[in-house]
Amino acid sequence: MNKRIKISFKGSGDILLPKIVNENHKYLKMDGRFYRMYYLYDFPQDITPFYFSDFLNLNSNIVIRQFIQPIDKKALLQGIKMRIASLSAKRHRRLSAGKIRDMSLDVEISNLEDFNLSIINQEEEGMVFGIVIAISEDSLSALNTSCKNFELFTASRSFKFYPLDLRHAEGFKSLLHSAYSNISLPTIINLKTVAASTPFTSNNLIDFTGIIYGINVNTKSIISFDIFKFENYNAVVFAKSGAGKSFFAKTVILRMISKGIKTIVIDPEGEYVKLAKNLNNTGSGSSGSRSKVLKLSHDSMFHINPFDLTKNENVEEKIQFLKGFLKRACSYYDKNEIDRALIRIYKDCKTPTFVDLYNILLKSKARMADEIFNIAKGTNASLYSQKTNIKISKDDDLIVFDISSLDNENISLMMYLVLNFIWNMHDGKTQREIFIDEAHRLFENVDLINYLKTISKRARKYNFGIFYITQDVEDFISTEQGRSIIANTSLKVLLKQEKINLAGLSRSFSLSSDEKDSLLKFDVGEALIIAKDIHINSKIFAFDFEKEFFQ
Repeated sequence: MNKRIKISFKGSGDILLPKIVNENHKYLKMDGRFYRMYYLYDFPQDITPFYFSDFLNLNSNIVIRQFIQPIDKKALLQGIKMRIASLSAKRHRRLSAGKIRDMSLDVEISNLEDFNLSIINQEEEGMVFGIVIAISEDSLSALNTSCKNFELFTASRSFKFYPLDLRHAEGFKSLLHSAYSNISLPTIINLKTVAASTPFTSNNLIDFTGIIYGINVNTKSIISFDIFKFENYNAVVFAKSGAGKSFFAKTVILRMISKGIKTIVIDPEGEYVKLAKNLNNTGSGSSGSRSKVLKLSHDSMFHINPFDLTKNENVEEKIQFLKGFLKRACSYYDKNEIDRALIRIYKDCKTPTFVDLYNILLKSKARMADEIFNIAKGTNASLYSQKTNIKISKDDDLIVFDISSLDNENISLMMYLVLNFIWNMHDGKTQREIFIDEAHRLFENVDLINYLKTISKRARKYNFGIFYITQDVEDFISTEQGRSIIANTSLKVLLKQEKINLAGLSRSFSLSSDEKDSLLKFDVGEALIIAKDIHINSKIFAFDFEKEFFQ
């Protein structure tokens, strides 16, 4: 039954506490928000450093107040003596009754005797210790769920927290910055345990030489790092549609540009065109960032010749790429015919195109001539049979390859071609990040997947990083090649997910039950960031001046 109570507290409480709150024996309600208080009753015998840090990584809205007070040595020794006498008497009664010896009693008595001796020898001190915790939610049902999860969590770690039923107001006052507890503190611990439990810690990634990726929702501190200091410079961004993956990618691109990192986007949906145009029109602050949009379509002025050789690749590598390209492009594929024709074309032609390959196949009456006609002279000739006329400068901060006008059949093929073009333009010195949106489209052919796998492993050597952005998580986690790509990424960003993907994600990233639950409940822009084996619930944000570039 609800009742209205008045809270008064000398000092800061009169200012910080509302005059009237609604109290139920199970919770407090203030300003439309529900609170439930707990206090620590007992905890495990063995406490290791940072053992309490898990509390801060809970997904609930949780406030923790820790109390540590000195205790008179004489009173402490007397109390220990009385406790040892009580436990010894209990043990004697059990043995006299013919019951099995309770080893836990022996352990507790031994520990108390050791504690007593260490105090006498001035090796240890005793402290009165307590923890009061408040969990809050916007609704009673949400509060009940969070509290149930909290109770299961603490029980699994041998902590005993009791709810402050009928005493929630006292518990709430104990949370104020007054260094005073309204709850009696029955626990006495030694200094080693104090050291292990103080201060509370939480996982975080802070490196101010890097860029900001988000806000740690537990500590409210920024998450920042330089991915080029990691083992490799690759990342995966997994999210269901509408969860905020493009927003995240755009903020990262802008911040990388501000650090002098060159960025390139393969854009099948036209998501990043405005960003590039706005950057080019206004610059980025005083830096005057240069960006360009390269639209690749049937009527485009920009072209890439798949046969071009650069200083970074040899004929054998190019032939291997072209084989994969043709396997994806053709409904029929004859390995022997293509092998002979490709070897010959690089002997006979200085700058070959698909027209030259078609003529060689036609002259030898090969069946593959009909298969590549569409690419060489048909409707797709404008896409794949033109001379390369794209030049990329080392001064270009952002390049967007816009392939959004292509049909589904040509998008994955063009993504493969663009990726090969970008890969072979590296100088080995300039830091570059490639952002591949809708990366699952490259999983339509085993040769394309193997190509991704290869460059993911080699990218670091040439100062390259690749961000794989996709909503089709299954393509990555269900194949050997996809799992290999994930294994070669230092950064994993998981936004809101479909339930069907949770089992695979859990296996791939060793997710806890709380993390899996969060992935289903995240709001837009909330994410689990995983880097250096650290898992952090985060909030992705953009500054107002950054948002102007997205519009």
